[in-house]
Amino acid sequence: MDLHRDTDKISIAQYTALTFTGLFFSRYSLLVQPVNYALCSVNIALFGSSGWHLGRKINADYIEKKD
Repeated sequence: MDLHRDTDKISIAQYTALTFTGLFFSRYSLLVQPVNYALCSVNIALFGSSGWHLGRKINADYIEKKD
């Protein structure tokens, strides 16, 4: 995982899609029978890491003041 990736290399559309994919499939993996905890943990990790990058990108582009 590269949690300190340069924000110029982060796409808002791509990381929004990855964040929602991790969210939806982590819930779905708990609804199917048999419950798949390994898939759930991977999707929680996807949700967390892509949400982190998405937050950094939004902060860098829209919240922080640029000099």
